[in-house]
Amino acid sequence: MAEQFQTADASLISGKRLARNVIWNGAGELAPLAAAFIAMPILIHTIGTEQFGVLALAWTVFGYFNLFDFGTSFALTKLVSDRLARHADREIPVLIGTALTLMVVLGLIGAVLLASGANIMVARLFRVAPEIQRQVVDGFYILAFSLPICLTMRVLSSVLAAHQRFGVINLVQSPSAAFSSLGPLLVLPYSHSIVALIGVLAAGYLVTWIVYFAMCAQTAPRMIAQMRFSRAVVPDLVGFGKWAAGYGVAGTLMMSFDRFVLAALSSMTALSYYVVPGRIMNKLRIVPWSVARVLFPAMSYGLVEDRAKSRIIFERSAKALLLVMFPVVLLLIAFANELLSLWVGAGFAAHSSVLLQWLAVAALLHAVGSAPDELLWAAGRPDVTLKLRSVELPIYLALMIGAVYWRGAEGAAIASAVRCGVEAAAEWVMARVLLPDIARGGRRLAYFTVVAALGLVVAAVPVVLATKIAIVTLELLVLSTAGWRGLLDHEERLIAKRSFWTLTGYVAVDRGAAA
Repeated sequence: MAEQFQTADASLISGKRLARNVIWNGAGELAPLAAAFIAMPILIHTIGTEQFGVLALAWTVFGYFNLFDFGTSFALTKLVSDRLARHADREIPVLIGTALTLMVVLGLIGAVLLASGANIMVARLFRVAPEIQRQVVDGFYILAFSLPICLTMRVLSSVLAAHQRFGVINLVQSPSAAFSSLGPLLVLPYSHSIVALIGVLAAGYLVTWIVYFAMCAQTAPRMIAQMRFSRAVVPDLVGFGKWAAGYGVAGTLMMSFDRFVLAALSSMTALSYYVVPGRIMNKLRIVPWSVARVLFPAMSYGLVEDRAKSRIIFERSAKALLLVMFPVVLLLIAFANELLSLWVGAGFAAHSSVLLQWLAVAALLHAVGSAPDELLWAAGRPDVTLKLRSVELPIYLALMIGAVYWRGAEGAAIASAVRCGVEAAAEWVMARVLLPDIARGGRRLAYFTVVAALGLVVAAVPVVLATKIAIVTLELLVLSTAGWRGLLDHEERLIAKRSFWTLTGYVAVDRGAAA
């Protein structure tokens, strides 16, 4: 590597590289998924639903730290990708140094605000049992200390993402995410204190930051020596970042508002029933996340370098998301009660199985809207997505509060599914209007989505287990055939065949010609 950064070339958007990165992102979430599967039943039965609800709230607050980012890390990925496409590598260390400085300042401000409001939030906002309120306040102080660490860690991850170094990212992030579930188990033999449980989470983030910094230094050996703060590039970061910030605020509120409403209007026990299927769905969203995280820098690069290639990347990503997500969601909806009973017990499943079904629908609809959302951002139109969210946010917040009053946790799950469906439809419409040469394949996807939705309704009908297995098997056969013949074109079917032969270890001898 002659320069301080890898030289940008067409390989950054090659199909093989993008597919490998998507696989890396998906594989990187397997360990956290397994960790959550192991840890959550143990935590629930050991510390009880009340304290588990508090721990779930801490996980949510860590997710809310994205709000203090104000879109800077997202803007950094976009700007670094643009510099790579234009071969302006020497500008990148300054961008990184400026972004890190901004995140330290914002992190410290946010930490002071969070620590100052801890007593008020615990005493007046959330329904926390009096005997553990002091522990929860101390836990919030630890969360505040972690904020600057988490924000600067996002900057380091963004640098690696812009360089399509998702293998490195997942080698760091996957153990870190798994530790967020398994870490509290390490404390249980010594203490059930909320302070200890949240403290071990904070320690995990600190270790992750150190490793991320080392990986960035290895990827860009001159980064440390050359990065610096520059007021001149602040407008570039803020100009794009302000849209990402607004989008991030709206998105984080909509993704996590349900938990805060349940904690405030219902109980920590109801929150526990909701969080268990909710965390499963968050892990299920690794599929659209895996694709979208690769798609954004690739599209940012491709729209500058090769729009025709960008159209192909977009269309195939949208199809792949739906075809991969649908069978998983179908199985979750059909066997929600059975799966939860095996995992956390029949009593817990009785409260959570219907929540899992609705949240699975929400996850599928979220996946449908992921590709057009990333396309609009890569095309430099974050204003469009933010305007959509601005209209959607107050309606959704009111809907969520009303739904929780109406049906409690089930109402929250229904409101989440409605939001994801409306959002996906709006993003597809805007992408087709603003980028008609890129946003292709919407009609076929719409037809398949409607047929798939009917299949999900049938799968949700309560019947005996043997009948349910027969119905699901038939649906998978019919819809896989429809997807193969009706959704994929000839070249995409050839790619799928070659991938299958590669994965199974066979050598395909000119199977494209044979087809």
